[in-house]
Amino acid sequence: MIIKCPECGHNVSDKAPMCPGCGVEIAGHIRQCGRCGNIYLDTEPSCPTCKEQQMKEEPVAPSQPVTATVETRETQTEELEPIVRVLDYEEEAVRPMPKPSAAPNKTEGKGKATLMVSFLIAALICATMLYFYKDAIDNNQQDSEQLSQQIGEETDENGDATEGNEDTQNGDDGQEGNVLTEDDSAAEELKTDSTDWVQARSINTKESYNRYTALHPNGKHVAQAEEAIKKLNVPTLTQAESQKAFNSVRSFFIAINKKDREALSSTVAPVLTSFDGKTAAQRSDVIQYMVDLYQADVKNLNWHLGNVTNINKHSISDDRFEYEVIIPAKKVTERENSTSTIEYIVRAIVNPDGKVSAMNMTRKQ
Repeated sequence: MIIKCPECGHNVSDKAPMCPGCGVEIAGHIRQCGRCGNIYLDTEPSCPTCKEQQMKEEPVAPSQPVTATVETRETQTEELEPIVRVLDYEEEAVRPMPKPSAAPNKTEGKGKATLMVSFLIAALICATMLYFYKDAIDNNQQDSEQLSQQIGEETDENGDATEGNEDTQNGDDGQEGNVLTEDDSAAEELKTDSTDWVQARSINTKESYNRYTALHPNGKHVAQAEEAIKKLNVPTLTQAESQKAFNSVRSFFIAINKKDREALSSTVAPVLTSFDGKTAAQRSDVIQYMVDLYQADVKNLNWHLGNVTNINKHSISDDRFEYEVIIPAKKVTERENSTSTIEYIVRAIVNPDGKVSAMNMTRKQ
């Protein structure tokens, strides 16, 4: 049956070897007062409640007598299993138990282990959070320093505005106060303009650039914002566009290989923004370049194009685009007594009409 531990008052079975609360021995070591019914340890000389002296007697027997269990075994065999369990339990209960002071407290050991694991997990979490927090602080500090440097550079460029007002300080006090106020306002506007531009550029979306131009319609970076918006409006380069741009460059070199002036002239725009280092080049300049390649001792000349390195699409108006083609090339020149091969990096611009509008060939080192 369930009793209260005489030592700590914890609920415990009278068959338990010891109290789980304080570790005092229970089974075979308790008595029940015949006068008041109180349960106490057999080491007490009298009942702690009523002080009734007790005769030396056997410890309080379990709630289910052993003799009844034996009789039940003889009369009804199917109850053999619970009887055996009772007898085993009784045998276990009467074994000598270690003193409470010597008994290991498994609950306390488990509690310490759990506490230690919890402490280690908490320390790990704190270390991780501290690392990410420090990393975020460092990044913010770097961004702030960069922003301050950019703002400082742009402010220095316009620093002459304040110095230019020194001559006005010889006037009356009222006029001097007005000049200083205007300068302060201009400096604050310049600082705000630079700050908003840095923010718009860091976000790099049409919305961020539109917000900048709305806040600063006469701002220092309006033209840059409009150019950035134009680039963001460029649709994705398609496979057909990429192939068309490559074919335009390829036709240019095929015409040189064939030494065909008319074909070469048809592959380029009337005026090239840049050709072989020359700005505003004419078609005649392109023809002369081909003529210079075929010197008197040249028997044959061939350009060989490699795989396209890169093709970029740029907007020049709402529905018109130009294409920048970067491609490696080799020029093989056969002469009477020798053959030479020179490698180049070709950078060409193909306009919306499919004509080469710029062409520069950089020799590889």
